[in-house]
Formats: sequence, C-alpha cells, structure tokens
Amino acid sequence: MSISTFSQFIYGFTVTATNKIIPFSESSGTYTLTAELDIGSYSATEYYTHVAEKMTSASAADGLGQEYTLTYNRVTRIVTIAAATTFELLCSSGFGIGSDAYPTLGFSNTSDKTGSNSYDSDSESGSLYRPQAILKDYIGPDKYRLKEKAVVSESADGQTVQTANFGDGQRIRMNIWLINSKNITFKGANVETNVNGVSDALDFMDFAITKAKLEFMADRDAPDTFNTVILDSTSEDNKGTAYILEQMDADSFYQTNELIFRVL
Repeated sequence: MSISTFSQFIYGFTVTATNKIIPFSESSGTYTLTAELDIGSYSATEYYTHVAEKMTSASAADGLGQEYTLTYNRVTRIVTIAAATTFELLCSSGFGIGSDAYPTLGFSNTSDKTGSNSYDSDSESGSLYRPQAILKDYIGPDKYRLKEKAVVSESADGQTVQTANFGDGQRIRMNIWLINSKNITFKGANVETNVNGVSDALDFMDFAITKAKLEFMADRDAPDTFNTVILDSTSEDNKGTAYILEQMDADSFYQTNELIFRVL
C-alpha cells in the first residue's frame, strides 16, 4: 500500500525526575499547590490528560477543588491551561523550578502567569518531526495485522498446529527517505527543503529508539487523525533500539530503511 500525503510525528512527552513538578496557586496565592506527574512515557494526548488530572487532584486536596483542563492545538502546538476561576502558574517562583514541567508544556520559566483563569503556552509544546518526502514502502495499520506474541506449535508429525496469542495487533511500516539538509531534488521526487533535515531526523530517531510513545499522522494536513505508536523494530534491530541513517546512492540524501511501529 502506498501513501500520497506528507506525514508527521508529534513526540517528546517523557516524564522523568527532572520535569515532573507543576507548582501553581489559587485564590491570588492563598493556596500554593504542587502537582506531581507520574514518571513514564506518554503520547501528547495522554500527557495533557495526565497533567489536567494531577492539577485537579492537587486543587481538590488543598485548594478550591476546581477542575483543570488542558487543550492542545495540534496545528500550532500551543497548550491552553484553564479552570473556572483565577489561578496562577508559578513558572519562575514556584517550588521545584528546575525539575518542573513548564518547559515541556511550552511555558517559559522567566515569569509567573497571573491574573487569569486561562493561559496559553509561550511556545510550542512537544517536538514535531516532518519527513521531507512522502514515506517509502508504506503499509498502514489497516493492512498490517497480526496476533500479538503468537506462539505456534506443531505435533511431531506436523499434522496438528496449535496457536496461542494475546490479542490482535496492528503495525505501520515505512522508510523515511530523501532526508537532506540542502535545497536539491531527487529524480523528480517532491522533496521539502529543510536546512536541519538530517539533524531533525537524528533527533527524532534518537527519541524513537527509547521506545517512548509517539503520535503519527499519515496526513499532516489532518492532524486530529493519528495513531499512538512506539517503534517496534528497525532494519538494524528487531527490538527497535538501534538504527542507521544510511546514505543513499545520491550524495547528500539519507534514509532510515525499514521502520516498524506498533500501534497502541
């Protein structure tokens, strides 16, 4: 199955000890609160839901008990944090700054956010990777199906076959190719210019081999339609923990070769 649209990935939502704290306050500073995120790997959608839940729980425990919502604009990648009444995001003065989640959320640590019940992030949240060409050797999840962790056994005479599995699964196969950092063409293919094309691809693949969650949009012009995936395997490693950015025949072009993503 081929693909006719340019694609993209949104990634970068791994919570560690260095970005798990959200200090904020309510009632003009009367209640100073701390939401602590659970360490782990999240898709963008999961991450914002988790942040909202933790802020709501912190408010219930010590503050007004109001509900927080996070809205993510998947085109601009700007995050909006909102609640019913005024609250403050203690981006610069709060407890735990330096181990806080505000940079991941796109909020600057230079100043607190005060005087409102809704705040937009100062910059984009999460990382965006856009392959420079339409994906090669693509097979979508509707055509790539399997039994997860299937175990097949045969009798000694080969007449009886038994299969044990743990549910149905889906995969996405692709080769990210024509990666380059120059304004050049390749045999008439539609290749987008990106002076950071190679470094962007390396950053993306370095994250993918950590086995953290990603969101994949087969059509970047329809960003609300996506699959949550992890890198399942590469042409270099069947566990998906290694890759080679291989130089193609033409100078200055690179490719990942086969990548298999597991749909979660």
